[in-house]
Amino acid sequence: MEKRPEKEYDSIPTSKVQRAMKVIGTSVKVGGNYLSHYSKSLISDNVSKEELHEKNADTVFKALGEMKGSALKMAQLLSMDEFTLPESYQKAFQQAQNNAPPLSFPLIQKTFRSQFGKDVDELFESFSRQAVHAASIGQVHRAKRSGKDLAVKVQYPGVADSIESDIKLVRPIIQKAMNIGSKELDFYVQEVQATLVEETDYEHELAVSELMREQCGGIENVLIPKYYNEWSSSRVLTMDWVEGELLTEWLAKDPSTADRERIAQAIWDVFLYQISELQMVHADPHPGNFIITPQGQMCLIDFGCVKRIADDFYQAFFRLLKHDLLDDKQALAAVLDELHFFNENDTAADREFLFEFLQHSLKLIAAPFQSDRFDFGDPSYMKQLYGQGEEVTKEIRKRRMNTARGPKEGIYLLRTFYGLYMILAKIGVPVNLRYDLRQKLRS
Repeated sequence: MEKRPEKEYDSIPTSKVQRAMKVIGTSVKVGGNYLSHYSKSLISDNVSKEELHEKNADTVFKALGEMKGSALKMAQLLSMDEFTLPESYQKAFQQAQNNAPPLSFPLIQKTFRSQFGKDVDELFESFSRQAVHAASIGQVHRAKRSGKDLAVKVQYPGVADSIESDIKLVRPIIQKAMNIGSKELDFYVQEVQATLVEETDYEHELAVSELMREQCGGIENVLIPKYYNEWSSSRVLTMDWVEGELLTEWLAKDPSTADRERIAQAIWDVFLYQISELQMVHADPHPGNFIITPQGQMCLIDFGCVKRIADDFYQAFFRLLKHDLLDDKQALAAVLDELHFFNENDTAADREFLFEFLQHSLKLIAAPFQSDRFDFGDPSYMKQLYGQGEEVTKEIRKRRMNTARGPKEGIYLLRTFYGLYMILAKIGVPVNLRYDLRQKLRS
């Protein structure tokens, strides 16, 4: 499992007043960073705006790390959108994926007393005093009960109760630091808030996890742990402990091509089965959610962010993967219009620029679906998929086109595919299409 961060928090601000004061203090610091930046720029022409972004990103992340919960999760989710955040913010906020400092044991004990009316030691035969993993909403401890080795995810105090107020507090900082309009930020904030409500309800996650285990557990080389209702609550989630290595740790040992192909195929199969057969998707495919077991299975964990795909978007998405549509400029433009990728403020030149970018990007996303077998180890493909991002992002900002575009479902589904492709590229081997998705694309 992942190495435990060294730093621990003995307290976090939980009341609205405490959290508001943390935001106010951070806003003052961001303002000070701006003042310092522009003072330097008057003296020297060599002061870059990237330096300002880096200072602000570090300032905001440190504050959100202490607040935890929805404030930190909002930054984490926004960090995955290449058109919204400058690169320095993406790098700083992506620390929320794996490096959020954990809470000390007394705070964890407090959560158990509020949820079960019992101390940890009354529920479990053993329970690690230090977290083995910490993220934005909760942290994981190792435990044992009735001879079972268990992983117990404990939510940070006050997280669920502060979602709406946290987002209202953090909005001005996010908006000012990232220089985007209120309307554009609303598009993301509303979806983040709805997701957070689901993610902080561990009873909901337990139900989704068991559904995924039932539906996907039979896929070859895929393991989904069993969850235990009797040792879980809305703020505590208990599941089987799975021995193994995180994907990055496993890859660092340079596994054989055959082993890589087995794991890559399992990852591809479970994600494509969810999307094509269940109209659902585990929308958080980062390396920390994949454990490779000693038996050579891929264990998928953390079902807090599973999105259901609405029928209308599901149909539209598969239309966008069809090769004939992607080569038909008029037909593709009509579908993109239907899905609100263009807006009324776009000039003809802006629209043409955005169309060409979307057409190229969609062709790249659709490429693995055009044949029976696709090689994610091909460096030229990944260079195309990710290489243009920085230049296009700069041009989009230059044209002031970094506004909310496309359906909300697209935020998660496209993010899922980019994350999935990146993981498969790290593994670096071909996969077979399977589940006859090509037949869906022909219909």
